[in-house]
Amino acid sequence: MPVYEYVCTECGDRFERLVRYADADGVFCERCGSRSVRRLVSLIAAPRPARSSAGCGCGGACSCGTH
Repeated sequence: MPVYEYVCTECGDRFERLVRYADADGVFCERCGSRSVRRLVSLIAAPRPARSSAGCGCGGACSCGTH
């Protein structure tokens, strides 16, 4: 089951829920009880291919100058 991120349009609370895709739109805010929630588009973490041992091995995310 995927984890979805939501924001409540009534109180502004942001939260995550582990729900089946078919049930993803039936979520409610536990803080205020509102069913007026909006599912957010979340970023995903995708694995990167392995890099050689040369350089810092950061995958280019730093400013070390070796890329």
